[in-house]
Amino acid sequence: MPIATIGTTLKITPSDELQILHASGDYEFIDDPTPFTMRVETLLHEHGLIIGVAGPVTSGPDRYTDLVTTLLTRLDDSQWESDAHSAANFRVGKSAAYRIPDFPHTHPEGAAIDAYPQIVRYGRVDQV
Repeated sequence: MPIATIGTTLKITPSDELQILHASGDYEFIDDPTPFTMRVETLLHEHGLIIGVAGPVTSGPDRYTDLVTTLLTRLDDSQWESDAHSAANFRVGKSAAYRIPDFPHTHPEGAAIDAYPQIVRYGRVDQV
């Protein structure tokens, strides 16, 4: 199944240190590339194109328990309607992230979550 399929399970493998935000200005970096999984519940569109997906974390390290993942396309040629593997920016928090229109959706600051904690970075996405 493609990445942008409601109900599909995706494995996200961080490609760099995780940035964990505990509060505004209070953050740490953790070098832990352990994958986590999510279930796609929402497709995110912009200008008629799928730019991301969101849904609850279903497994992984304890830091992800009871949180929601938002994945945004990172590569210009992404076609998540048909791709089963890709790269993505991810934001994990108490709710799905929302778009910040001052930045492209592929930019790390192109989305935000208002509550803490948040786990932010980029990585590989694989349909399970």
